[in-house]
Amino acid sequence: MTCCSPTYNKGLYPAPVNSKLSSTVHADAAPCGIFVAEKFSVIFICPFDKFQEGRHIYTFHETCTECPNIKLDDGTTKIFLSTQGIADDVDSDVKAFLNYVDSGVVVGEFVQKIDKAVKIVKSNRRAMKEFMTYEMSLLEREKRGVLQGRNQEKEFFALKMIKKGSSMEDIQEMTELPLSRIKELIEQISDKP
Repeated sequence: MTCCSPTYNKGLYPAPVNSKLSSTVHADAAPCGIFVAEKFSVIFICPFDKFQEGRHIYTFHETCTECPNIKLDDGTTKIFLSTQGIADDVDSDVKAFLNYVDSGVVVGEFVQKIDKAVKIVKSNRRAMKEFMTYEMSLLEREKRGVLQGRNQEKEFFALKMIKKGSSMEDIQEMTELPLSRIKELIEQISDKP
């Protein structure tokens, strides 16, 4: 396992938010074409204490750095689980799971179920291949999503520059968009009443 590999919450820890992943468009994000998932959690399982506070769990919700009282309210929660925690901040099943991740030692019914599932997947070549294929498809989707987001951001910035009267050359230099796309954006703006 790699350090801090993200895992979607599948019930290993009762996250404070609904783990259902359903794509929706938030009304205030729609003009930018930004799609966000409703409430979901991303769990990082670390074989070290990333924040060096002795905790097993660190939970983060999206807040503004400059104004901590402003919440983004995008439904995301990030949870860092540390196998090196010493605080009494999680239940015994989670502690046993983190110990299992760190040492491979199976203690308790909960970890026995996890260990059994891991062994089944490892012993079944087809299941292992399907798991790896699924992981690869998730990574590919994530890469495509990042690239799509960057392109949307560039186009959003280009539109602002067009509205301010910037030249096509300046827009291309700042956004690195092809001139053909910049022309399309100019046409989109001029077609609107």
